[in-house]
Amino acid sequence: MKFEKLQVGMKLWRLKRYAMGNTKLRTVDVELVTIVAIYHNLQQADVAINGYQRRWWKKELEKLRVQKPELVTTGLFGQQRLKRRDETIIIRNSIGSIPSALSESSLGHQENETPDPDPSNGENDGA
Repeated sequence: MKFEKLQVGMKLWRLKRYAMGNTKLRTVDVELVTIVAIYHNLQQADVAINGYQRRWWKKELEKLRVQKPELVTTGLFGQQRLKRRDETIIIRNSIGSIPSALSESSLGHQENETPDPDPSNGENDGA
């Protein structure tokens, strides 16, 4: 996100990487950041994270993202990582192909068959 495009009240996402406890395992976390005030002459802005307000420089602000990053849980210990571009493309392609895979011919319907609106068809007159 460019510093010049920031506006007061914007809600952006911050990606934070950290170690899991006293191990070499690393994971990521996503935090919601709200822009409270902008100081263009100082190239700084006041931001609020979980209600706690602090001032960030331009370099930190430009790392913020407009859309929430998608995370994938991997490993046995709950490690998370960013979803890769190829994983997103595969999911989108598989979702797009579902309707074509469930065509009428695969469900056992014939195209020439039309349902009869009157189920009695005059065969059972009640006599």
